[in-house]
Amino acid sequence: MAHDRSSYRVSALPITVFTHLLVVAIVTLVLVWLINFREGFAFTSQIKPKIFNLHPLLMVLGFIVFSGKRKLTMIAYELISCRYFEPAMITYKSIPASRQVLKLIHLFLHLIALASGIVGVYAVFKFHDESHIPHMYTLHSWIGLGTICLFGLQPLIVFTRFLLISIVTLVLIWLIKFREGFAFTSKIKAKIFNLHPLLMVLGFIIHSGEVMMSYKFMSGPGLPSKVMCLILQSISLAAGIVGVYAVFKFHNEVHIPHMYTLHSWIGLSTICLFGFQLLLGFLSLLFRGPESATRTKLAICRASFSVVIYLMAIVTAVTGLTEEFLFERLKHGQEALIVNFIGLLLLFLGTSVALVVVLPLYM
Repeated sequence: MAHDRSSYRVSALPITVFTHLLVVAIVTLVLVWLINFREGFAFTSQIKPKIFNLHPLLMVLGFIVFSGKRKLTMIAYELISCRYFEPAMITYKSIPASRQVLKLIHLFLHLIALASGIVGVYAVFKFHDESHIPHMYTLHSWIGLGTICLFGLQPLIVFTRFLLISIVTLVLIWLIKFREGFAFTSKIKAKIFNLHPLLMVLGFIIHSGEVMMSYKFMSGPGLPSKVMCLILQSISLAAGIVGVYAVFKFHNEVHIPHMYTLHSWIGLSTICLFGFQLLLGFLSLLFRGPESATRTKLAICRASFSVVIYLMAIVTAVTGLTEEFLFERLKHGQEALIVNFIGLLLLFLGTSVALVVVLPLYM
């Protein structure tokens, strides 16, 4: 027997009021405890416990309370969108652009909570230094620092975009400052080779990863979104092909044999699979038919296949950086650090992009 959706609706008002009363009670008790019983709090003081007192103050009031407010804002947004909370639904429909406002409030509270947590951790480290107490010697400290790190990485799409910007910056610094730049034709043959990592990382990996994420957040699975995705992925494929051509050209001019490493085999396989997937996408767009269970399953398979190909591209880039590290005999110094950081960030990027694509939108 079908149930009316309205029978499941509840009022958000009692829960909201109760939660805010808890917040007021916690804030009051923490302040009474620290001021009345623990001599207050300060960043600098001859009374060292005052420095330590900043830690519970910021972790409870700043981190826990603000992150709770952030979570309440996000839950309200989700429930409003699902139309389960009647009073909130009325407010939501009466406020223009409230979805954007809620997202901004959510991000603002998230940043305040994270900043409070970081300063709170700094306060306890400062207290330990001035009191000559070792750091990170209890389970509490390890769980706490792990929580702060996970909280900072929680907005996955923001973290992924931060990785994209960091990788682009490091690759450009590496190639321009340490590897003499890049060019299609040059007497300095290394400049021709430098086009290969430039186009494969920035053009192929970064661009295709951004397209994969952006397609998921487009307004719908309609024809315009699919056409735009195919065009952008074609640009990624073109960058990859030109990047492969650049390294073949470099090998020809310096008389180095082609395709003699695992990196080159994985890389060429990745380019071919990417092109094959793009061809399948073009054919499915060209011969569009009525939506069916088969087409839905094929779309899911293509999405999973795209994640596998992207991870293959990440593996290719990391093996290529390892080869370059060994060929140039890099051990220490700035260039070695930059190359290693690029590889590490690429691994993080592959994981983040895969999670963004695979996880449901509401997560």
